[in-house]
Amino acid sequence: MEIAHQHHVSRSAISRQIGVLLKHRYIEQQANATDRRQKGLSLTATGRHLDQQLMATMHKTVHQWTTQLGPQRVKTLLGIFTDFNEQIINNEVPASD
Repeated sequence: MEIAHQHHVSRSAISRQIGVLLKHRYIEQQANATDRRQKGLSLTATGRHLDQQLMATMHKTVHQWTTQLGPQRVKTLLGIFTDFNEQIINNEVPASD
């Protein structure tokens, strides 16, 4: 439930996504010893490797953007993405000045 709430999606959507990650053995589940309804998630070795690859690709992409566009334009672009996510995707109203 916590993951679904944080990502503003339904529990069933998160459940399906977790199912795919489990199927590909990127994550594993552990039942909580005191409350078996709660399950912890952790990356497997394969999941950690994939995470490292994705992070390296993201860093390389941002470096390329910065080289081509300059740091200020990239900062502006990322600010627009953040505003779009907060105001459009999450429907948050910006605070008045």
